[in-house]
Amino acid sequence: MERYSYAIKNIMKIKPVLLSILVFFACMLSSCIYMHTAVHSVNLSHVANSNNVDMRRTSKVQLTDGSLILFEEGFQIHQGKITGAGKKYNMTCEDYVTVSEVPFEMVKSIIYYDKVLQPFPLIFAIPTVLIGYITLINLLNE
Repeated sequence: MERYSYAIKNIMKIKPVLLSILVFFACMLSSCIYMHTAVHSVNLSHVANSNNVDMRRTSKVQLTDGSLILFEEGFQIHQGKITGAGKKYNMTCEDYVTVSEVPFEMVKSIIYYDKVLQPFPLIFAIPTVLIGYITLINLLNE
């Protein structure tokens, strides 16, 4: 029994360090798993019939020649043209040129990225962190 009381006394000496580690892992857990980037495709036939489309999300446009245009701040479709500040990459994606306008006829596909909050990991993470914290406090107070 003396051996265990010695170990507990040593743990009590490093209590601030353990609590700091616990807080660090709790912050890391909350910053990593709750946001998810979802990828969505755009229905081209629906967009082609619309006169004014304003996409304010990061998007990739694939052209019929195989090149890609990345619109980090989004784009607009107006009068059969896609306009916005884009970077056009060739098929090897080694280099890019800036573009501001592309005819809609050259578009093969459009995808955009959306950040989505996932509530289920949050629901399971909070009790896990609380149980770990309560267990640690109980071990330190024995």
